[in-house]
Amino acid sequence: MSQVNLQRGRYVFVEEQVRKIFVAIGKGDYQTVLAKTNTKMANITDDRGRSMVSMAVFEGHFNITYFLLSLGADPNLQDKVGNSALDMTLYRDGYLDIAKLIIEHGGRPSHWKT
Repeated sequence: MSQVNLQRGRYVFVEEQVRKIFVAIGKGDYQTVLAKTNTKMANITDDRGRSMVSMAVFEGHFNITYFLLSLGADPNLQDKVGNSALDMTLYRDGYLDIAKLIIEHGGRPSHWKT
């Protein structure tokens, strides 16, 4: 997992914990995400550069997306292809409420320049 900078002995443990959170996000397991995620983890990405928020958005999990954003997750992090969380809403039909949530938290399409 990228962006995990901890002591070498704890890295494997942390990597496994993060993997479990990503799996929970993919399944829409809100209770596991709630129990295992904190503000220090909000912007961790997977090996493809996808943030937890982007994964939750892509899977259509509004409540998980809201929770991660409330922890301070950055909605503008881009994966290795250059997609932001708002870009993820474009890949699915019926994600207007999630797109609105992302925009309310400062999200923008990845091709926008500030």
